[in-house]
Amino acid sequence: MKHNYSVIIFLMMAFIYLEVIQSSAQNANTALSNLISPTSVNQTLFPSSDNALDLGSSSKSWKNIYLDGSVYLNSIRFLSNGGNTNNAFTGYNAGKVTTGVANSFFGAYSGYSNTTGHDNTGLGYFALYNNATTYENTAIGSLSLFSLGTGYYNTAIGFSALFDNYSGYYNTAVGSNALDATESSGNTAVGERAGAIYANGWGCTFLGQQNWANADGYQYSMSLGYNCRITASYQTRIGDATTTSIGGYAN
Repeated sequence: MKHNYSVIIFLMMAFIYLEVIQSSAQNANTALSNLISPTSVNQTLFPSSDNALDLGSSSKSWKNIYLDGSVYLNSIRFLSNGGNTNNAFTGYNAGKVTTGVANSFFGAYSGYSNTTGHDNTGLGYFALYNNATTYENTAIGSLSLFSLGTGYYNTAIGFSALFDNYSGYYNTAVGSNALDATESSGNTAVGERAGAIYANGWGCTFLGQQNWANADGYQYSMSLGYNCRITASYQTRIGDATTTSIGGYAN
């Protein structure tokens, strides 16, 4: 009889053990309640040390990622929309403080200072860096429209194009350093350093490499050709810097 009691007790203990194992397995398959922070499901996931774990691999990647925030690389924001689905920012601190809409900034520090500005596009390192509240500007190229503060409707394509333009508007600059020193408006420059040292004026056109005005304040003039220089308002010059103007002043 004593032997039978021992068997019964053994079987009861085995049954209880199996019940515990089954219960633990069920919990693990549903809530993973046996895990503790920082490995608990639906909790912030922290590795045991810095730079220790991968998420997926080159051969076994994740499918979709759903985010409501931003992606950071080396503690610096790299991918974001500034909290608005109409924005798109890619690059270190691109669009860092943006609250405006319909902005696209691609490149490190592009659109960095933008706050309420809207409908701006910056593509390149520090493109539209200083822009805060202005709108409908396009900058393509490193340092293009770098200093823009209050101007609008500007288009800059090329390295450092319209670099110093702070308040000018309706300007179009195409070429490396084109119109890079201007504070004026309504000007068009096409060519490397076209209109480069032209700082103040209105409505001038520069077509050609190193083509600019020899002084500030000229209006409604045009120069066409390599190293051609505007020397007065309402003037048309075609050729190099030695060419006389066609019709002279007030042509």
